[in-house]
Order: sequence, then structure tokens, then C-alpha cells
Amino acid sequence: MEDIVYQGEWTWAATLGRFLIAGGFAAAIAGFIGYLMGALGKGNESWKRFGRTAFIVHAVSFLLVIVLIYTLIFNHRYEFQYIWKHLNNQMGTPLQFSCFWGGQEGGFLLWMFWHIVLALIFIRRRSTWEAPVMAIIASVQAWLACMLLGVYFGDYQFGIDPFLLIREAPENIGLPWTRNAEYLSLPLFADGQGLNPLLQNYWMVIHPPTLFLGFASTLMPFAFAIAGLWKKQYIEWMRPATPWAFFGIMILGTGILMGGAWAYEALSFGGFWAWDPVENSSLVPWLLLVGGGHLLMVNRNKVTSVFSALFLIMGSFILIVYSTFLTKSGILGDTSVHSFVDSGILPQLLVYLLFFSGVGAVMMLKHIRWRWMIATFWAVLLAIGIWGSSKATMNVTIVFLASLAAVLIIAYAKHIPRPKVEEDLWSREFWIFIGSVILLVAGIQISFATSIPVFNKLLEPYSETFMGLHESTGWAWFKSLADHNFAPSTDMEAAYHVYQVPLAFLFIMLIGFTQWLKYKKTDPKKFLGQIVRSFVAAGALLMLVLLFFDFSAGEFPRIALVFATIFAVTSNFDYLVSMVKGKWDKSGSAIAHIGFGLLIFGAVISTSQKDIISQNQMGDITTLNNDFDNREDILLLQGDTLQMGDYFISYKDRYDKGIHVMFEIDYFEMVPKQFKEGDVIFFSNMFFEAKEDHLASRTFIRDMESKWRTIPLPNERHAREAQRWVAGIPGEKLFTLEPRVQLNEQMGNAPEPDTKHFIHQDLYTHIKWGQISPPETDEEGFLGGRAHDLHVGDSLLVSNVLVTIDSLSAVPDSLKPAYSLLEKDIALRVHCSLRERNRVEAIDPLYIIRDSLIVPDAQTYDNWGLKFLVNSFNPVDQNINMTIWEHESIRRDFIVMQAVIFPQINILWLGCIIMIIGTTLAVRHRIKLSKRPKKA
Repeated sequence: MEDIVYQGEWTWAATLGRFLIAGGFAAAIAGFIGYLMGALGKGNESWKRFGRTAFIVHAVSFLLVIVLIYTLIFNHRYEFQYIWKHLNNQMGTPLQFSCFWGGQEGGFLLWMFWHIVLALIFIRRRSTWEAPVMAIIASVQAWLACMLLGVYFGDYQFGIDPFLLIREAPENIGLPWTRNAEYLSLPLFADGQGLNPLLQNYWMVIHPPTLFLGFASTLMPFAFAIAGLWKKQYIEWMRPATPWAFFGIMILGTGILMGGAWAYEALSFGGFWAWDPVENSSLVPWLLLVGGGHLLMVNRNKVTSVFSALFLIMGSFILIVYSTFLTKSGILGDTSVHSFVDSGILPQLLVYLLFFSGVGAVMMLKHIRWRWMIATFWAVLLAIGIWGSSKATMNVTIVFLASLAAVLIIAYAKHIPRPKVEEDLWSREFWIFIGSVILLVAGIQISFATSIPVFNKLLEPYSETFMGLHESTGWAWFKSLADHNFAPSTDMEAAYHVYQVPLAFLFIMLIGFTQWLKYKKTDPKKFLGQIVRSFVAAGALLMLVLLFFDFSAGEFPRIALVFATIFAVTSNFDYLVSMVKGKWDKSGSAIAHIGFGLLIFGAVISTSQKDIISQNQMGDITTLNNDFDNREDILLLQGDTLQMGDYFISYKDRYDKGIHVMFEIDYFEMVPKQFKEGDVIFFSNMFFEAKEDHLASRTFIRDMESKWRTIPLPNERHAREAQRWVAGIPGEKLFTLEPRVQLNEQMGNAPEPDTKHFIHQDLYTHIKWGQISPPETDEEGFLGGRAHDLHVGDSLLVSNVLVTIDSLSAVPDSLKPAYSLLEKDIALRVHCSLRERNRVEAIDPLYIIRDSLIVPDAQTYDNWGLKFLVNSFNPVDQNINMTIWEHESIRRDFIVMQAVIFPQINILWLGCIIMIIGTTLAVRHRIKLSKRPKKA
């Protein structure tokens, strides 16, 4: 059989790309060996130069890989699977840039790119730490590079290939088109799939690069920590590592906040943080890095809490690797909107995670013999795990984790230097340590809740064992373990806040007073005198907050957290003014703490005091969908104007715009309703008469006693003249919002919000239901009917017609001919009334039984544009099941919408900006300090 010569393919690009990846992988290994040999002793400069050269070759190779992929992107080379999956002809240049990191392969390359940038900056400084630090960085790059090799050893997949031709993809092998030499001329390959529409947003251009730079930044302090342990220089590494740690705090924090802003702007869950597993797995490393970075400051000149600093700094990088494992292994596929499907590299990612966890732990052991002994034991475990069964792999993983914990305990007890004298209670370093412990506890709780799918995976091989224990003991807990189907709480906020709010209170209180403490020892009286001003001011401001916002007694933890945030802001502002006195070099920490306090204050107020103003006013929308809530969702007919909160709103139009269906909603000022003396109204099934001329208040209760008198026995005139009480009438048009629905064939249609921003609040709106295409009709023009279960007295709104079931009666024999019924028929009349404004008509669709069979009798009322069919009648509970059809001529488009007021949310965004500015100033200050000669 002759080989097929495919036409038009850039096979040279695939060959070149694979060669560059393989060469870059080899160069990273060579760089690791060179730097390793260069770090083993003095006089090894030639090895260090070799390592440096090899790493530069590695850097050039992967920079060329990135250039090559962008060449394929900009030339729309759809013969490459990665390009076909993430690019299409409609994407503009910014989105074409972002489609590079739209998949797993691009994510790995972006991560490696930032490692290369940071490493080259570090190399350029010619630090004395270059060899050991770069050995660690080169080893990490080698591991990441092997994730892109995309080769197979039997059935084992070693990496994923970004240059895989689409005809070579396993799922396409054997398909008829793969034997067509000119397959690229087929319509299927004239365009690509493109990015998931949810990602086609300008945030996709800036958020992932920033976040991945944050991920990459955790490697630098990790590498310094390993280098310090390697050289047994337990304190010396901290000084040069501190600027890198604070850079990571700043940039990773910025990336996380960008993700929150993206979610708030483009997603419809109604907030900026959803405790999504992938969000959490980015947050926890940042928490540990914050704690570790602060411990570096207090440890760099003396031994205080060295183990804690090492644990937190190394833990931040390990948890970034764990985040990669969670995201890219597919293990979170059912629990996170951010995760990828399983690409076959789960074992490789697991080994990557365990390898560097092991490196960090074993290097804490002081004696080389111990290190080699533990490393050999783990190597044996690795071999068993690779060539053993899935259960053996899980056994190996559990044994590894247990031994890892044992190594850490031994290192803490016997190998890592500990202070000879414990820190004083009134010292800054003591409370910084306590703050770091709080951050660690918060991270553990979040990680535990996030890792539930991992626990399920670990339990899976032992399902039969646990089932046997359940059968022998009867314990339900063993049955749960056997099912290995644990799931996160459905109320994510409550599940996390019950732990995180108290921890946040403790941590933010520390932020408020720790600045005032001195290192080593502080005069308690002086310290208390310095913070009392801020404490009193925070208490006074809290009273104002409680005056303006509605907190219940059961929300004491939130109230305490609000107090803590106010105290942190006022205390750090006082410190900034009275102690720093305009010295910008020393102001970074206080400014960052002020920003963090404002961020949490804005988050607590905006979420706890949010006001859902979209209460429904037309019928019962739960009959349309059980997910709708009359207390939170409003049904709007096109052209109608209804009151919603402090506005009147009108659904004006629906139109298509690219991949979106836009819903245009006008907002009008609410002008207070003018009532005159003698006007009659009804409210809450009671009649009232106005005592005097007046303008309505916001609520009827405010006016009831002073402005209205009750009519205990209303007469016919009262009933005729009474109008429904309303607080206001539509006034001037204020603005238009256009919430939308994104048409998304891959992930399902997704609502996207539209928000009106004010200084003091946001009005956040999103569509819960809307017609995205013209409805289908039958030959007569009727839309698909909807069945309803009704009883006498029930009403429902169909289009703009109110249908009420008034009564039931049997058709007498004398009237059967008039209804074209046979004498033997049994027929039930369902007496209904149809109402629309001033028009009323009585109708009586029939339920007919003939010879024990139901005879369908659909009745059409052309003047109303409605058709009725009684499907069944239950004489026991008098339930009527009736289908009603609407004609397209009378149907009015409608939407179901939710609108939420988020008060003071701009304080949150202001806090984000101030925190980033403060952290940037702190990074600048730490860089300056690291360049100063160390004091003797």
C-alpha cells in the first residue's frame, strides 16, 4: 500500500516544533547537570558556565516554539489539532493572541515562558546563588518540557504534543477523510472550532498571562529555599529570596483579583468569587506565600521560625503544582468550570507533584545519608507505582504521603534550626508568626474542601474492602467510603464562610496592630496607647455602618469582621501618617494593609447587604420553571412597564449581536404617585380612602395611619373607583441595560450580566430565561401547548390574557345536541373566564368520555388567539389537567430577569488597587534592602 502524500500540510512545522521541544528538554537536563556540578563545590566555574549556556539554549528553543505556534495561529493552519481546536476565522487579533493559552499545551508553554523570563533576569545578576537556584529551576523546566513531548511508550502517554496533526489524533485515526490526500480542502477544515465562547472576552487576553506569571513567581523563592537547605545556609537564602516572594505576592494576588473582576463582569452567578475549586487552588498558594513572605522578613537576620518559613515558601510552589494537577488532570471535570478534560497525563502530573514535594521534604534533613536513604525508598515506591496496578499506585501514593509527613516531622524536631529563646509576646515577629499560622489553617480548610474529588479517586480502588467492612460491621460510614462519592456542599458560601470568616477576623485584627509592635520587644503601655485611637475610631465607624446597613443579631461573625476591617484601615492609616511620615520606601506594607482591609470590607458589605429587587408581579412564574422564584425573579412582557425597586423598567427589544442575543431594558425614574383627597385604593385585599392630598411614600405602611382611612364595608362605587396602590409612576428615562445570552454550542447557552455602576452601588442584572430564536408553530400558527394542573378558583396568565377556572358542571342531556355530543356521552364543562384589560369572555371547554374512552375536544377561540384541551379530570381532588396553546399573532415576547443591588462594591475594587500599589512599593523596598550589605 502506497503512502499517502497529503497536500498543503505544513509538516515541516510539526517536525521543527517537535525537534525544538526535544532539544529544549535535553538542554534543560543539561542545564540541571551543569548547575548541579557547579554548585557541588568551589572551583566548578566551568560547569556553571556550561549549565548557563545549556539553559540559554533551552530558553531559545522554547521561545522559538512559542514563535512557531503563533506563526501557525496567524496563518490559520487548521491541519494542527491545537490550532483547529482553539482558533476560528472570526477571532480578531487580540483573541488570536489569547487562543495560544486556550488549551493545556499553551498553558504549559506560558508557564515555562515566565519561568524563562524570571530565570534570565536572575542569571543576569550573576548572584552567588546562581548555581544551586538555577539547578532547581532547570529541573522544573525539564519536568514541564517533558509534559509537551507527546510520545508513547506502549500504551503509556508521555506528554501532549502541541504540534500534533489533526489526522494523527487518536480519535481521528481510521476516519475516511484521513485517507484523503486533499482533506484540507474539505469544508470541515475551512474553519476551526475556536475558543469556548465563554473565553472570548478581553479578560482572556490579560488575565491568564498575569496569573501564570504569578504561578511562575512562586518558583523563585522555592528554588532559594531548596538552595539554602542544600548548602545548609538556613538563614542566608532568605535575604535574596524576600524580593522575589513579595513580587509573587503582588503579581499572583493581581491575577486572582483579575479573575474575580472577570467573573463579576461576564458571569451570571452574581458575584466576584464562587469558591470554585480552581479559584481556590490559586488562592491557597497565595495565602501561603503571604505568610511565608512575612516570615522571611523576620527570619533573615536571626533564627526565629525557620521551619515555618521553609514550609510556607515551599508549600506555595507545591500547591501551584497541585493546582496544575487538579486543573489539567481532568479530576475536577464535574466540579469546576475551569478544569480541562483528562488528556491522559494524569500519572505524569502526579509524579511531577510528588517528586517536588519529596525534594522539598528530603532536603530538610540535615544529613546526606538520611537524604539518600529516603530518596532511595521513594524511588522504589515510584517504580512500584509505575509498573503496578491502579490499586498498587494508590497504595504507593498513600505510603509516600505518610512517609512525607514523617520526614517533615523529623526535620522539624531534629534537623531545622530552632530559636534558643522563644519570641516575646509583645514582639512583632511573634504576631507575624501567628498570622502565618492563621493563613495556613485557612489554606488547609480550603484545600480540604477543594480536594474532595481527589479523595474520591484515592478511595476508588478500596471500594470492595470498605463494602466488606460495611457488611460485617453495619457501619454506614464504611458504606460511604465504599461509594467514594463525596461531594462539596451545595451551599458553597455557608460551607466556607463558617470557617473563613472567623479566621479572617483574627488575621485582619493582626494586620491592624502588628505594625505598631517592634521587633524583639515592645513596651505594652506605649503599644496600647498607640492603637487605642484606631480602636475607638473603628468602634465609632462600626456604629455608623450598623446604622446604615441592616445586620441581624445572628450575623455577629460578619459584624466582627467588619469591625476588624475598619480597625485595620484606621490603624494602618494612623501608622502611615504618624510613623512613616511620607517615606514612600517604608509605606508599602501599611498601604497594602489598608487596601486589603478595604477589599474585605467591600466584599462583606456588598455580599451580606445585597438587595434582590426583582420581585415578580405577574402570576406565578414557578409554573414556567421550578428554578424560578417569585421573590427574586421578575417576568417582563415586551412593552410593559413595571416597578422594580426604585425604578420602573420596560422590556423594549431583543436583537442578535454576534454570538449574543441582547435584551434591551429601559430604566425610568420613579416619580412619587400623587393622590387626592377622596381617592379610593385597595391594598392587601382592603379598601382605603385618602384623607388628604399627598405624595406616596416608598411603602404603603408609612402612609397608612396618617394619609388613609379604612373602608370597612365598601360599596359598589368604591369597588368601581378603587385603584391598586402604587408608590410611584414612570418618569424620565435614566439609562438602558442590555443583559445578554451567549450562544454556546460547546458548553450550552450562557447568560451574561449587564451592570449599571454608581459611586455607592452597582445594579447587576442577568437574564434567567429569554427567547433566543423565533418559536416554532404548527400549521395553524399555534405555538407548542403547555399543560397545567388546575382547580376551581385558580388563575394563570397566558400571554396577556388572565385565564380563571370559575366552576365545573356536567352537560345535561338537553344540551348535548348543542355541543354535538352523543346521548351516551358523559361530558364535563370547565367554565373559564378570559380577561384582558376591559375585555371579558366566558368559555367552557369540554372533557368528554365515550364508551370508557376519552374523546379529545380541542376548542379554538380565534378572537383571543387561544386553544384549550382538557386532558383529564380527577373527581377525587377535582384536579383538571388542561393544555393551552397560544397563537403567534397574540403572543408577546417575555423574559425572566434577576436584578441585584450590590452596595459599596466599589470599595472592594478600590481596595484591590490600593493593595496592588502598596505591594508594589513593598517589592521595591525589599529589592533595595537586598542590595545593601548585610550588617555584621
